[in-house]
Amino acid sequence: MADVRALHAELLTRPHPRVRPGVEADAPGGPTMEIPDPFGNVLRFCEPEAR
Repeated sequence: MADVRALHAELLTRPHPRVRPGVEADAPGGPTMEIPDPFGNVLRFCEPEAR
């Protein structure tokens, strides 16, 4: 995705208590954020590192 930190900032404005993810800045594929969905799955959003 283009901007993981922008999505993170948007999610923090929402009132849902379970959606308070962090961003792993030094993940192997670039900044990464994981969010659990209501069905127990984990959604992973990654921003490719600039080359």
